[in-house]
This record gives sequence, C-alpha cells and structure tokens, in this order.
Amino acid sequence: MTVVSKRLGGGPESLQPPSQPVTDLNGAYPLPFDARGISRYYQEDPDIFISVNAIASTVCGRGYEIAGDEDHPLFPPSALLSRFEGWTPEGTFMDTLRQVVIDLNLLGNGYIEIARDPDDRPNALWWAPATDLRKLRDDRGYLQLSGSRTVEFNPYTPSAEARRQRRKSGTWRNGAHEILHLKLPNPNSRHYGLPPAYTVAKDVLADAACKDSNIAMFQNGLCPDYAVLVRGGTLSEETARMVREYLQEAHKGPNKHHGFLVLEAAGNAGGTAPEIELVPIQGRMTDMQWNKFRQLNTESKVRRSACR
Repeated sequence: MTVVSKRLGGGPESLQPPSQPVTDLNGAYPLPFDARGISRYYQEDPDIFISVNAIASTVCGRGYEIAGDEDHPLFPPSALLSRFEGWTPEGTFMDTLRQVVIDLNLLGNGYIEIARDPDDRPNALWWAPATDLRKLRDDRGYLQLSGSRTVEFNPYTPSAEARRQRRKSGTWRNGAHEILHLKLPNPNSRHYGLPPAYTVAKDVLADAACKDSNIAMFQNGLCPDYAVLVRGGTLSEETARMVREYLQEAHKGPNKHHGFLVLEAAGNAGGTAPEIELVPIQGRMTDMQWNKFRQLNTESKVRRSACR
C-alpha cells in the first residue's frame, strides 16, 4: 500500500519554542520535541532556511555513482544506474534524497520509504516527511500520521533471511513498505535523532521578537523615545483629543512617519507664556543595540545549524 509522501501543512499559528513531548497513539514512541513547531523555523526564519538548504545542496550536489561487476547476470552497474533513477516516481533520485537531507538537518531525522516488487526486490523509493513518522515499540517498524489516518511500515531489512525470520515470528506486516531511518546522534534518545534547530530555539524566537518589534514600530508610527512636557500652562481638551487621534490613526504606517503636529497650550492665570518641550526618555534600547542583538542571534543560528 503506497502512502502519500508529501510534506503536510498545518502546525501552530505562531512560532512556538519546542516544549512538551508530543504523545502518539498506536504504541509509537513519542517524539521528545515538537516536530511541527521546529519545521516552522525552516518556513519563517531565513537563516535556518539558508543554512539547511546549503547543507542539502552540498551533500546532494556531489552526485553519486554505482560501482560493481559489469558481468553481473542481472544488474550490471550500467543497467542498474537507469533502474535506480527509475525508482523515484516523484522526481529524480537526488530530488528525493535532498528532501530527506533537509529533514535530517532540520529535525534530526530523515526517512526513505522503500517498496519491493513481487520478487522481494526494491523497486521504488519515496521521501517520507519526518514530521509525520514515529517509531513503533517492540521493533515492529514505523507509523505515519496523516491527518486522521495512520499507515504502518516495516523497518528497512536488506537481508532476505532476516525478512523471512520476521515473517515467521509475526513481526513483519505483509504488504507494507519499509522505512529506512537516518538520524543524527542524540545522547538522550535511542529512537530519534537530535534536531539541530532545537538548540537554537531561543535565538530564533529572540530574532523573531526583534523583527516584530520593528514592524510594530513602523505600523504604529509612534515616537516612544520622547514625552510631551508642558510648563506654565495646560493642553486644551481639543488639543489633547487631536494628539490622541494623531498618534492612534493619522501617524500610523511607514508612509506617515514624517507628519507634523502643532500643539497648543493655554497659559496659567498669572499670564506666564506656556512652554512645550519634547523630553527624551532614557534607557530605551537604541537601533544599534537592536542590530547587534540580531547579529548575535543570526551568528548563533548559522553556527549551530552548520556545525555537525
């Protein structure tokens, strides 16, 4: 039974840090991290996107070759090469492998789905999304979660004798495809690899918070660096209303930041002329500090994503 091997959409509405383990049904080992939450890093953070794609392009850009005996009666290397490319119905073999490598370097786990022909020989390969795969307990194979559907897979078993023993012992699901599981080292789990992006969750969130703050400043068009100070008088109710409307509506948006506001104040009974002053508010993080903070976040993300 062929399973749809496509990256599924969905996930949390906003970028969230990996937190509580995800609990799965049907006797599968739970993931010790939020796979869909981490996958959003790839979609929303350009540094993670570029780093992961650069690694995948470097690995898969080197190509491959098939070596062996040209006198093999069934599959000499020259014939096996074209047969090998024909095993990936959703694209070239390198396209399929690239998807697996992206998952491996983002989520710490990569999965290849393998089908066999009636003679028990491999004849097709697919990329299986790492966000959907879980390892079944008791070494029975893998489970794919696709919405409300679940599909079971056998573990990849290249030895024909080992497959016969599994069928004999009842641990082999007849008709199910196999899953070849690639994973990065994880000292805390025997079942799943460690996602490199997991280690930069705080840097990703901090950088996203900086971007959101800057976007909010442009959209709101406020001037949080200063306060209006009136001496020797008071603002009239009409002027105060105009200031509120100006800051809340007329000054919002990147095209309205250069608007000019005239303030009027009524003097006190003593006849003293009122003074209006813009007083800077100290202690706010400057643009240069924001830039340095974002630079540190970016360096941390790229450094940790590339070192493995």
